[in-house]
Formats: sequence, structure tokens, C-alpha cells
Amino acid sequence: NGPRKVKLFAPSNPIPRETNILSMYEKTSTQNENIKVYQSKTPKWMPELNAYVLNLRGTASHSSIKNCIIVDSENENKEHLIFGKKSKDIFNLEIKNPLNVLQGVAFAVSSFERKLACE
Repeated sequence: NGPRKVKLFAPSNPIPRETNILSMYEKTSTQNENIKVYQSKTPKWMPELNAYVLNLRGTASHSSIKNCIIVDSENENKEHLIFGKKSKDIFNLEIKNPLNVLQGVAFAVSSFERKLACE
């Protein structure tokens, strides 16, 4: 099975309010200049722990399926969002440009629900 994979779609240019970003992305076979695609960073397998791990740089201190780093889909070294479990009921969220606070919080809240973008 392995860790779940997440995709995040965000408008890179103003788009009409009634536009569905996911269907807009699915209709194009090539990169759409109006939509920026981000994805979860692939964790590394650590045989000594018998687990996948991500370096969340202090954002998380508890393991959780929700812990993730969102990166540019074209460059896995460009981190834009880090979400990690700090304690039983506390999560940390770091958001970096070009994502905004609303997009970051929307992603964090959605991680507590079933995901459309999870594989």
C-alpha cells in the first residue's frame, strides 16, 4: 500500500468564480497555465523503523497519516506547505508563497475528511 499521495490544485491566474478547478484540470491533456498543481512529497522508507518517514523539521512530533509536505509538482525540493501533528489534538501548519492562508487552511481542514485528490 504505502503512504497516500495527495494532489492540490490552485488557480495561478484569476478564473471565473463558477469554474470547477478539478474538471478544468482533467479536461486538459497538457499543463494548464491557469492551474498550478502541487503534490505530497514522497516519504523515504526507513527499514530500521519499518516505516515511511518525512523530515518535517519540527513541525510534527507525533506520527500521523495526516503529516505531509506539499511540494511543487515539477520540483519536489520546492516546499509550499507543511502540515504535522504536534500532540494529541494539535496540528501545525506552515504555508509558503504562492499558496495563501485560505488555501493552506482549506487543505488542513480537508485532511480530516475523505479526500478526492488522494490515491
